[in-house]
Amino acid sequence: MYTHSCPRVCLEPFATLVNDHTQPGGGKYLFCIVNREDPVCTVPPRTVDQIADYPFVHVGGAWKLTEDGPYKMNDEPPPVDPQSIINIIWNVKNHRKSFCMNARVGG
Repeated sequence: MYTHSCPRVCLEPFATLVNDHTQPGGGKYLFCIVNREDPVCTVPPRTVDQIADYPFVHVGGAWKLTEDGPYKMNDEPPPVDPQSIINIIWNVKNHRKSFCMNARVGG
């Protein structure tokens, strides 16, 4: 299953259960594709101060798309400070570049 630009959707116990049933080897896979500057993927916000209040994570683990191809990261990407509205608007131009690079690398 592929998801694209999804928010963090669940708490750790459920994410672990989903990941255990969708790992390579069993013929079932789960991938979450994220563009670099996409604010949706940081919802709910998860700054260092908010981890206790919003411990939501992505299911399927974290994959990084690079020039050499995709690879599975050991951990979920670290907490980040959510972007301000001004930065979200300013960074929209980066979505095209990020998506095109990811699409080229991913397939």
